[in-house]
Amino acid sequence: MNAALVIAEASDQPVWWLFGATVALATFAALGLLGLLDARRTRYGGAVAEIARRWDDPDVRESFQLSREYGEEGLSELIRALFEDPSLPRAKSDSEDWAIIGVWPNLLETIGVLMTRRVISEDIVYETWGLNIVEEWRWWERPVTVMREVTGTPGEWRAFERLARRMAERFDWQELGVPQNAWQSALRLFRDIE
Repeated sequence: MNAALVIAEASDQPVWWLFGATVALATFAALGLLGLLDARRTRYGGAVAEIARRWDDPDVRESFQLSREYGEEGLSELIRALFEDPSLPRAKSDSEDWAIIGVWPNLLETIGVLMTRRVISEDIVYETWGLNIVEEWRWWERPVTVMREVTGTPGEWRAFERLARRMAERFDWQELGVPQNAWQSALRLFRDIE
């Protein structure tokens, strides 16, 4: 029996070492996971802060205002003038205006790409800019359609379009007091996308 006792005592020590190593490994893994989650929150916070800074940037405001001065029809005509026939001469002011105007929809396209790539969460985008994005797509839909037709690039500002659709699908239109036929019409705009 002494031999059995010696074997049992000898085999217990490695079990305790194994248990201790497992606990230490699990602790380090948990700390690492917490660090990753914290890094993710930091990344989201940084992305949101940067987008919010750009959202209020004077260049973005100028782009927004100039696009409104042109109006949907004027933007469509500007796009035709600039992109329909590349061999035609263009007015310098048209090119300059387009460079300014493009800043705003490009920001919305960037937000769409960041959300698609999960750099920023859909929840954060929705809570921060949701209805604004839906409204902007309603404004830009016709000029973007003209851009796609004229340039032959069906993917132009596609992330902006998908972003607006996702925001529209998530919105609680009834909570805002919007009549059912109005929000159903708004969602219908996005159903055929993709």
